[in-house]
Amino acid sequence: MLANTLSARSVSVRSILAFAMLTGAALAQVAGPRRNGGAEPQQPQQPQAQRDERPASEQFQYSPVLSRYLRLDPFDRYGVRRPWNPLTMSDGTGEYPILQGAGLLDVYNTNKWKGDLPVIGENTFFAGQVLWNNLVESRDKANSTHADEVRSTMFATADFFHGDTVFRPATWRVRATFAFDERNADDVDNGNTQGDIAVQEMFGEMLLWEMDPYLDFGSIRVGRQAFASDFRNFIFQDNNDAVKLFGSFWESRIDFEFAFFDLVAKDPFSNLNRGFLGRDQQYWSASVFLEDMLAMGYKVQFTMQGAHDTSRAATIDAYYAGFNGQGRIGKIQVAHALYWMFGEDEGNKISGAKEDINAQMAALEIAIPDSWARYVFSALYASGDSNVNDGKGTGFDSVFDNPAFAGGANGFFHRQAIAAGGQGIANTNSFYPNLRTKAFEGPNSVNPGLFILHTGYEATLSNYWTAAVNAAYLSFVNTASLEQATGRNNLDLGIGFDLSLTAQWRPLGVDNCIITPGVQMLVPTGGLADLTNEDALFAFFVNAAIVL
Repeated sequence: MLANTLSARSVSVRSILAFAMLTGAALAQVAGPRRNGGAEPQQPQQPQAQRDERPASEQFQYSPVLSRYLRLDPFDRYGVRRPWNPLTMSDGTGEYPILQGAGLLDVYNTNKWKGDLPVIGENTFFAGQVLWNNLVESRDKANSTHADEVRSTMFATADFFHGDTVFRPATWRVRATFAFDERNADDVDNGNTQGDIAVQEMFGEMLLWEMDPYLDFGSIRVGRQAFASDFRNFIFQDNNDAVKLFGSFWESRIDFEFAFFDLVAKDPFSNLNRGFLGRDQQYWSASVFLEDMLAMGYKVQFTMQGAHDTSRAATIDAYYAGFNGQGRIGKIQVAHALYWMFGEDEGNKISGAKEDINAQMAALEIAIPDSWARYVFSALYASGDSNVNDGKGTGFDSVFDNPAFAGGANGFFHRQAIAAGGQGIANTNSFYPNLRTKAFEGPNSVNPGLFILHTGYEATLSNYWTAAVNAAYLSFVNTASLEQATGRNNLDLGIGFDLSLTAQWRPLGVDNCIITPGVQMLVPTGGLADLTNEDALFAFFVNAAIVL
């Protein structure tokens, strides 16, 4: 029995010792080599490469490349090249990493005449573009007969510029755009066909300074050029004669833009420039843009703008102080505008007296994206004049606007000119009821003002189709000036309900051909219903734009 007990104890001791040894080995693996007294594991010695004592010219073989714009042979990666397609000006729709351009009209592949390759040296380029815009429209006219219009406008642009424009602004640029317009409308010139040839752009641009390493810069542009006063074109949007200084600083976080325009006259129906005939009106703008202010991706603008008009016997000096913003705050897309209009009108055409201008405008748009859909909610307030005879012009008006807001040109009240009893109320491509001719007169601060509530739904149905539905309620803010201009009393504030349905079809799946059909309806209410005696006004249009 004693032997058995000792044998059992010896087995137990051996088990304990074996367990202790295994535990110690495991802890040594976890803890790594001991810091004190422990030997570090030896690393195998790496053979040392022998140093090449030859000069660099003998060590390496160089092959000079005459141009960084390599002309490589076409390569079909997947072997699925298709026959030539006359609609896309390309030889297929597969993925071809190396594919040469197919000629002057091929805008999809490397093209020397579209600014992809230099035409002189390494940094001088030419980019040409032709935009052919065609419109067929049928519209109701308040207190008038129905009108049909067929219009075709071609814009030809030549852009010649120099510089390494991948990261830097152009060192210099010369650009010109000519417009060729032909139209036939029942309500224009007794239905006779009209034609225009206009210079829409003709300017030179030069880089004045550049600050490394962030490529902040300053440039000047002189001549006829496109310009927008703010993110949504509330005050001014036009192609006209100007001098503009623009650029950026503080690592491109701040942009600046200063412009002075001496405006030329406009055709009242096409809105194209009438040669170089002045219209006795000057406009200027000074703006600073700040990136990522309220949130990352949200840009704000502080601006001062002004208009000096002597087109009539009385001089108008109107000034605009504005704070605008546009971008994303989280998931939500937000745009806002705040403007204070002030100045002096020496002899207002509605009141027939001097007016001290003091008017305001506020606008807010919120868009909520949801996968392929987008929900839009908008509101705008532009103050109106409540007393025509008090010498204070409190009606807000623009200089030459084209607002991209509350559905923009999709709406009837924005797209179509509104008149009643021979008095113009609102102009085409504008929703301000300013009681003036947009193309020839300065801002009018004696007007009824405007209030808009709008909702819209936009859907991207495919790469080829998008659709938009817009609904808005519009009203005047005060009808005193409207009553004075039309000779009507006790007009209600209502303008009406504006409903529209539009679509876009891109038959090639790209923006080189866009066909836009749309239908619009304005249901007049209140004061506008009293002035027009219309139950509903309809318009239908199809616009086809082709870009080469």
